[in-house]
Amino acid sequence: MKNTKNITGEKMKIKFLSLKEQYQEIRREIDRAVLRTLKSGWYILGQEGQRFEEKFKNYLVGNSPGYVVGLNSVTDAIRLSLLAAGVKPGEEVITVANTAIPTISAICSIGAKPVFVDIDRDTWLLDWRQIEKNITRKTRAMVVVHLYGNCAEMKEIMPIARKYNLLVVEDTAQACGSLYQGRKAGTLGDFGAFSFYPTKNLGADGDAGAIFVRQKKYYEKLKMLRNYGQSSRYYAKIPGGVNSRLDEIQAAILSLKLRYLDRWNKIKYKLALTYQEKIRQLNLPLQYQKISPEVIPAYHLFVARLLDRNRDELRNYLKQQGIETLIHYPVAANKQPAFASYHSKKLPVTEQLVKDIVSLPFHQYITEKDIEYLFRTLKNFFAGRF
Repeated sequence: MKNTKNITGEKMKIKFLSLKEQYQEIRREIDRAVLRTLKSGWYILGQEGQRFEEKFKNYLVGNSPGYVVGLNSVTDAIRLSLLAAGVKPGEEVITVANTAIPTISAICSIGAKPVFVDIDRDTWLLDWRQIEKNITRKTRAMVVVHLYGNCAEMKEIMPIARKYNLLVVEDTAQACGSLYQGRKAGTLGDFGAFSFYPTKNLGADGDAGAIFVRQKKYYEKLKMLRNYGQSSRYYAKIPGGVNSRLDEIQAAILSLKLRYLDRWNKIKYKLALTYQEKIRQLNLPLQYQKISPEVIPAYHLFVARLLDRNRDELRNYLKQQGIETLIHYPVAANKQPAFASYHSKKLPVTEQLVKDIVSLPFHQYITEKDIEYLFRTLKNFFAGRF
């Protein structure tokens, strides 16, 4: 670097995320919900869980048919969806390598084989044009990842799935509230897997997840799978069951936060548009994710690609100026040691993208002053490089 001195004025601190501020915003309501649950004396598979499942189902599809099953994580949501769909050890599941580790861990945990397909160079999501050439006689399902709030091209993916009789699990961990052709992400495939990890758009205050399904036969099976395979107490009816229950305290918190979800998503949507406009106005060498006209994103992250590929220098410079950043994700799944044996083909778009991207601070409590400081600092960094 030619110049790491901050010439924007007084140094500020911008957190990547601020969960504490979210708690403070609704602290009294959260405290009441938690205390109400504690006083009830019922902490697992009770009324709070049932209430949240019904509210979340209504949020997703209104009065249309469907069911929600509360779980402890999106990892189990993907895993149990594949089990309920009948995916067997040795069968193949098509997905992408530009995703969080749990997506792939869930597939491998049932003995299935992940088959990685490259991503579109503009949307950074599953390139549907490459699906068919990766289908074999062993292919049984697809896990379609909606990333950073953007949605994969479901209008192209679902006909392929139906043509080859493949089950589709939507990994909606990062797209809770996003719309595709007017429908909520997670309701377009056969199963919708949701994460309520604290950092997500709808976040619990601990681990939590859920599955959305339309067919009752899957709903009944999933309820058993999350509770040791039991159809009734101490009677295990189906194999493959685990302990993956959404606890009552987290369910109560989620029911409360669900009331705020659309408002928080709207704030972050406007923030994303502001970031995009700043990048264009300042002519910064950054690329942001292309959003399909079919999508209204509920942004979870704002991820930018450095076109000059100096990510480490940028992150170090921003850190010196008090600005936190992260990388989602620094290593493609096909290059992770745990999954390397499943894949030998190159994924050129994915493998280049993960070297170039950086996640900027992005949450509903960022101020206009924060934004101005962030982009002045970015401008100074790139001005120092050229």
